[in-house]
Amino acid sequence: MANIKKKNTIEIERNPIEKFLMSVKDFSKNNRRKVITVSISVILILIISLAAYVLLTGSSEKQLIKFEQVIDSYRSDPMNQEVKDKTIVELQSLISDTKFGFVHEMSYYFLGNIFFTEKKYSEAYSMFEAFIKKSSDDVFVPIAVNKTAICLEEQGKIDEAITLLNKYESDNSDSIAMDQIYYNSARLYSLKNNQIKAREYFNSVIAKYPESIYAERSRERLLLLSAVK
Repeated sequence: MANIKKKNTIEIERNPIEKFLMSVKDFSKNNRRKVITVSISVILILIISLAAYVLLTGSSEKQLIKFEQVIDSYRSDPMNQEVKDKTIVELQSLISDTKFGFVHEMSYYFLGNIFFTEKKYSEAYSMFEAFIKKSSDDVFVPIAVNKTAICLEEQGKIDEAITLLNKYESDNSDSIAMDQIYYNSARLYSLKNNQIKAREYFNSVIAKYPESIYAERSRERLLLLSAVK
């Protein structure tokens, strides 16, 4: 009679996921107290995070509504000095009440524009500078950069204005407002009597943005430079 060998143990082949789950199960059994403590901690963190999110979301919505009311009030009568003064105070209050986000950033931007229209270039510069540092908006940042350069120009800081525009140009070559950046750079170089750089930038506007209104202005400027020559 042939010998029949019997295996005393049966090995069950498991896939990697099953092995991982069994390891977790074994670990949980052997470390029950630690697992319970960690689980409770995770649940508490999730609850606190959810509560913080709800509070921040509710607060953000209230701040946005307030911001829209302030801007709408200003736009209803922008030439009224009392309205301007009230708007400035309310936007400054919104900046103080917020630390980040859309309302915080745009409050700086609108304050800059209000000061700019009043030709308070030092104050406007401070607001625009803060907005540029805080925001990454593709539309409003280049506008703020151009106005910041003008604020510096109006204060006689031509070199600083050129440096600002050159830095923005090197970091944002695909900006939607690059035609105006080039144009203002050319104009500032012209003020510094650097006609070579002025011509270079005016020609860049014409070559790269032929349909832009700044291309036509650049042609006019180049004609003036030729007449002076």
